[in-house]
Amino acid sequence: MKHHGSSKSSLRERAIHELKEFVIIAAYLFVCFAAVAYFKASILKAQGVSFAPFGFAVAKALICAKFVSMGHIFHLGERFKSLPLIWPTLYKSFCFRFAGRPKCPRGDNRGFDPPSHHL
Repeated sequence: MKHHGSSKSSLRERAIHELKEFVIIAAYLFVCFAAVAYFKASILKAQGVSFAPFGFAVAKALICAKFVSMGHIFHLGERFKSLPLIWPTLYKSFCFRFAGRPKCPRGDNRGFDPPSHHL
């Protein structure tokens, strides 16, 4: 019975530790996404358009933090640790960049102006 109790405490401690990491990552990402939202809002305000979707910054931060947390849980990007620092850094950046991204591009094409194929 005593072993079962220590197993529960270690599971509880691990869950608390992962929750703390998730909150820290989400807070960092919220600051980044909110800064981009403020920048976009200031540009649009200068053009006379009111824009303030800061709720999207919260949602994006939570979703992205979940993908980063899952990457940490599955040890994503932890290859090449014995090589010079640039290689594990590039590999980890590549892994986390494409971890939660679908194989097909987004369909909304915001910010993308395709070239004209007219002759």
